[in-house]
Amino acid sequence: MKKLFLLILVVSFALFTYAQQNQLKPGAIKHNALLIMEQGQNNVTPAPNVKPPKPDLTAGSSAKVVTIREIGNAGNAFGLCGSSRTYMWADNDIGSVAFIHRMLNPPGTGFLAYDVSFDNGATFEIDQQLWDPDNYPTGAANGNARYPQCVIYNPVGNTDPNNAIISFFAPVLDGSNGGSWGGYGWGTNPLTAVNPTTPTNMGLPSPGDELLFNVPDAFHIRSDGEAICYEPSVVDGLGPNYTGYLVYTSGYYDAGTQLFDYEQELIEFDITGGGDGVQIPGQKMAFHPDGQIGYMAMLSNNGWNDLAEEAFYPILFKTTNGGADWDGPYTIQLGGPDGLPAVLDYLTDELIELYFEAPVPDRDEILFSTDFDLDVAVDNFGNPHLIFGVGLGGGGWSFISGHDDLVGCEGSVALIHAASYDGMNTWFADTLNLPYTWRGEFESGGSTIVEDLRPYISTTPDASKLFFSWQNTRIESVGDNIAPDIYCKGYRVADMMYTQMYNVSSFTSIMWQSWMATASYYVFDDGAGNYEIPFVCQFMDPDDVLAPVSFRYVDDFVITDADFLYVSIPEVEQEMISISKNYPNPCRDFTNINMSLLEAAGVEMEISNLLGQKVKTVNFGIFSKGQHKITIDASELESGIYIYTLSTGKDAVAGKMIVE
Repeated sequence: MKKLFLLILVVSFALFTYAQQNQLKPGAIKHNALLIMEQGQNNVTPAPNVKPPKPDLTAGSSAKVVTIREIGNAGNAFGLCGSSRTYMWADNDIGSVAFIHRMLNPPGTGFLAYDVSFDNGATFEIDQQLWDPDNYPTGAANGNARYPQCVIYNPVGNTDPNNAIISFFAPVLDGSNGGSWGGYGWGTNPLTAVNPTTPTNMGLPSPGDELLFNVPDAFHIRSDGEAICYEPSVVDGLGPNYTGYLVYTSGYYDAGTQLFDYEQELIEFDITGGGDGVQIPGQKMAFHPDGQIGYMAMLSNNGWNDLAEEAFYPILFKTTNGGADWDGPYTIQLGGPDGLPAVLDYLTDELIELYFEAPVPDRDEILFSTDFDLDVAVDNFGNPHLIFGVGLGGGGWSFISGHDDLVGCEGSVALIHAASYDGMNTWFADTLNLPYTWRGEFESGGSTIVEDLRPYISTTPDASKLFFSWQNTRIESVGDNIAPDIYCKGYRVADMMYTQMYNVSSFTSIMWQSWMATASYYVFDDGAGNYEIPFVCQFMDPDDVLAPVSFRYVDDFVITDADFLYVSIPEVEQEMISISKNYPNPCRDFTNINMSLLEAAGVEMEISNLLGQKVKTVNFGIFSKGQHKITIDASELESGIYIYTLSTGKDAVAGKMIVE
């Protein structure tokens, strides 16, 4: 592997030098049958009868110029690995961003520190100690912290970073849950009080019963200042010994103790119906800017559908009162007759024939599974958006079923954006990317790090724009995800417009070396249509994961309003009823839909806004088998985006229309 990376470093340096001397142009945009693009709200007017170009799902443009900043350090590569946790938090009101990590030795890899910038990532104070294992109730021998997460608590209306607080949450190795794991450590520091000598922190071992602590992936802070963490309660550390409860930890900042005053409760959630070996490999959470609507999202299997036996799929809980109560679970069906078209259709016929022996199954008979990581965000309308990887499921909770022919085979895995605009009754999905590689493994000294796509969703402070990011290796002859770049694609909620996909790290010093990429939940918004997305990656020796590492901050990666050029609409086609996209779109008074029925049926239509509120219902009566044209009267609808659903009683299809 060292020879490979020596070659990569040489080529990377040559490309980096070239990039400094030449103005880079966006990569070519190729045809992609998975997305249908329409003319969006931009100044480009296509030639008559020529469709606008479609973004390429397989290669990113290097059109953005960024600055790579070396920030803090850690004693080995394990602090940032394994999952897309909340390692970083940006706050637009105070122009600050904080990143948490383990420390060098000395003082020790069980200590925690943060790197912080007060000028939108232009300069940093690094390695500011936050956690001392000696402060743990049982002392340093058991207080070593791992996998930390952090948020910034900024009181509402404050614009001075001196009044903000950084807060962290981390598992510790106290062994109170049987194995190495079991305790929590948490603490705070004034954001601008660099070089702290006595950080304010404390810890708690697992109390026992179902309150069993392990390694949480989800940490978030609501706009009113309540910090929240949750994870599955599992006996004896990591593994499939799930107790049937989620451990929910939440609390507000106490100015007297200078700590978050956490309380804990259990949320019952049964996944035992999924069969032997089921677990909850990934968990994240997010809240609307108002702090009331929120979602806990996870990957698991609760046995709701035989079509998903021994496969993972997204499951959500929802709150509308700031986490006081949670409703759910809600599941997303990936495959089957009612599965997501973006999932059912992403595999080529050639890959299906490569994987399955004759007779080749129909697409809606194929078992699909997510991988082991996801992220969730809440848009400005309160709707959930998820990002996750999808591949072929199989026995033993595997992903791609261990089929060697599909490993490193472009198109065998899809990166999916799923969203619901009607209270999670209906899910839409787009294919963001067809990654060339999926998993990378790094071994040395008997220790192994496993890294997948590490998906993230970042949002503007008002949640009107979302930014999807992930890591992937796209080097010819490299079949594993061991030399990744950071990729990003923007999404504007109001009109469902995407940007093209960008290779963030291309032609930089971290090209092919953006290991353990992580993104902030919030981005910087300058109010003039420019959105800067903060990223951090880990710079390490891939042949020695136990060696010290340093971190790299990606500064100046900006997506602008002018970059949102592409509308993505799933091709909707079901057994009983199929429809075209409506035309004209946008419309003013009337729009039309071509509908095809496989047999005579009564057809009813419902129109909802993006809040999921039903605004119109039309019963068209009975149509004969065959082709029909339906006209929608939109004259009474206000300007905006609407979802229309046509149903026969046996089947239903949905689409999107824009009313001017």
